Amino acid sequence: MRWLKEEARGAALFGLIIGTLLLDLAYALAALTVLALLKIDLPPLSRERIPIFTFSFPFFLFTVAAVEEIVFRFPLAIAIYFELSLKRVLIVALVLSALFGIAHGGIHNIFIQGVSGFIYSILFLKAGGLQKNYTKALTVTTTMHFLYNMTLVGIVIVKGGTLF
Repeated sequence: MRWLKEEARGAALFGLIIGTLLLDLAYALAALTVLALLKIDLPPLSRERIPIFTFSFPFFLFTVAAVEEIVFRFPLAIAIYFELSLKRVLIVALVLSALFGIAHGGIHNIFIQGVSGFIYSILFLKAGGLQKNYTKALTVTTTMHFLYNMTLVGIVIVKGGTLF
């Protein structure tokens, strides 16, 4: 776990964000494909659909990403502040990630958004969280989360959708 303890900076940080985005998208695609093959439907998070062709939609997505990152990643900062071992911090990350998945629609979502939440937790730790640079870590994970959500919106638009 030595690689995790070394804070990513500069070009390495940019590469980490892009790599995390690609990993998260690839995992989500693979997980959704497996669930479709198994004929498992995920319940929708909400029955209301939001129009994506509005000026405020990106701001809405950013705000949602920021709030989720504060709620589901900031407890890692608390665990680090109280100097829990890396093993215990990772256990906290797993619990928070499961809760992140459940918050996105239920227990089935642990296998998609929960895994994404764990990926974001690792990004938080690598981007400065373990070094107690919490503002940087939250900024990086919020940016990553926002980019992921905007990529999903882009996919919806390309497929001809106007609602998310």
